[in-house]
Amino acid sequence: MRIGRITIPLGIAVMALLLFLLVRLLFLRFSVGDVYPPYSTLRSDPLGARALHDALKHLPGLRVERDMRPPSEFHSDDGPAVFVLSVPPDIGVGRESLDCLESTLRAGGCVFLSMTPKKERRRPPRKAEKKPKEEEEEGKSDSEKKSEDVCCDKKTSTGDSTDDATNARPQCGPGGCVTKPLRLHEQWGFSVKLHAGRVKDLDQGVVLKRRLPDGPLPEAMTCHTRLRFAGVELPWRTVYGDRDGAVLMERPFATGRIVLAAESYPFSNQALRDDPQPGLVSWIVGDRKRVVFDESHLGVTERSGVMTLLRRYRLGGVYVALLVLGVLIIWRGSTSFLPRHNEQEEARAGQVATGRDAATGLVNLLHRSIPRGELPKQCVRLLQQTPAAKRHDFQDKLQPVRKRLQEEQQRPLRKRDVLACYNDIRKELERKE
Repeated sequence: MRIGRITIPLGIAVMALLLFLLVRLLFLRFSVGDVYPPYSTLRSDPLGARALHDALKHLPGLRVERDMRPPSEFHSDDGPAVFVLSVPPDIGVGRESLDCLESTLRAGGCVFLSMTPKKERRRPPRKAEKKPKEEEEEGKSDSEKKSEDVCCDKKTSTGDSTDDATNARPQCGPGGCVTKPLRLHEQWGFSVKLHAGRVKDLDQGVVLKRRLPDGPLPEAMTCHTRLRFAGVELPWRTVYGDRDGAVLMERPFATGRIVLAAESYPFSNQALRDDPQPGLVSWIVGDRKRVVFDESHLGVTERSGVMTLLRRYRLGGVYVALLVLGVLIIWRGSTSFLPRHNEQEEARAGQVATGRDAATGLVNLLHRSIPRGELPKQCVRLLQQTPAAKRHDFQDKLQPVRKRLQEEQQRPLRKRDVLACYNDIRKELERKE
């Protein structure tokens, strides 16, 4: 018995401890944010961008928010600055998503996209060995041709997506109709190249000078990528770049502007700690009062459900309380608080108190509930409630019974003979006509 009393509370304590450690581990993982993809504003390690989000959020007069809805559901009329970090160079978007981005630009907003290659190779691709004569003929111009196209080259475009409706037509096949995604480099008129850089230069970084004379931009910035925007032409303007191409460029679009960066590292937590560039962030945001960080393109989306409502209205404590209550109900139903006992062993030890039979218990109950003089009256009342009392022949037998009971009730309480009255009533009921 002692072992059973100790085992159950000990098991519950161990389960509670394991549950607490599991919840604690999950909270630690989510607080660090390494469960989220790189350059997510929910991630606080060096690969995340939470420092940028929190720094802008503490500025007075600036409203900063995360957008976890699909791009097609993003609608804004106040012209915010939209940060879309870590997108592949050949990113494809749907027609609705592109219309939402361009509507933000028409409202006077700024769309900032920073590129991140899926797999940036540190060494230039190998080419077939050429003959000495061919190398002598090409000379120095050969280094200019050592570039690899990461995505498709730009097409002749005015920068507006209304003239490319044919790209959005659904392609129908045996499996159904699928809408072809629109490529941003085709819609906005730019191309991305991967130049032949050295591993040492990428690790240490390449210093790029500013090309624009105006603005709060720093005079130089450090680049850690081989990705370049090639063939920059109007309406695009190079902000930072070298002879291989532009690293940061912009262009006007309606009343807003588009800013493209060839790398996302300057906006990471590590870059803001080692080499912060507040002037660059200020130049991108401008005089806008609202900043939106898009998370949906990284796969971080928020769907409406019970857990979403619990987090939104901070009802986590209620959820934990209901969980604990359910565990207590299950424990109460499966465990008795009374101590266990063995009737046979207690009977052998003489610890079982023997009582009387059921008839004696009924008599004692009647003595405590019904007075002695009222016993015949209660018997007759119960008899009249039986189904047999509804018969006509039985009603005739009840007439002398009621008469005898009335005579008994007229006597004083001390002179009543309950036993004699009961026997007379029984004889009247047993008499046969």
